[in-house]
Amino acid sequence: GNLFFVTHLTQMLAQKGLLYFQESSSTWEYDIGRIKAETIFTSELSEVLIERVRALPSEVQEALKVAALLQQTTFDVNMLQRLVKDNPDFTEQARSTLDTGLKETVEAGLIQCCCSERQFKFVHDRIRESIRDKLLPTEMAQQNLHYRIGRNVLLLAREDEDRDGRLFLLAVQHLNLGRGADLALEQIHE
Repeated sequence: GNLFFVTHLTQMLAQKGLLYFQESSSTWEYDIGRIKAETIFTSELSEVLIERVRALPSEVQEALKVAALLQQTTFDVNMLQRLVKDNPDFTEQARSTLDTGLKETVEAGLIQCCCSERQFKFVHDRIRESIRDKLLPTEMAQQNLHYRIGRNVLLLAREDEDRDGRLFLLAVQHLNLGRGADLALEQIHE
């Protein structure tokens, strides 16, 4: 809660150069005038987190939206790359820079490596919730993305010979959550 908020707020001020360590005097220094002018203060942790997410490259933001809706403890870079493949803004170049962007996200304190260097998890549930609620603010936006995730996971299940049915069940879950998506009739029958 509060410690998490203070940590992220302090990191944000330091990244903007508004809070810095003065080696000559061995003290932390700040310019309150610049802080007031350049920073929107909020008691809402979600606003601080979203400001950090919005500072990331757009392709990383898109991947984080998908990860936030996956409803799994961890997410895998390879799966994220395959799940965002139908987004027209997500080019081959964007896919290749996702690894670098996720490293920036780790450095920003939003996600952490787990299990392997290709698997990540959100540092705190509030980060996942903030991404979901602030970057996908309407129910329709969330349903549309759930539908895209479900459709792409279903394709993955077919391609990867999903023997244990795990991917198929994940696809069904997301297709159900996306059933109100704003889709053309021909897309539904695909």
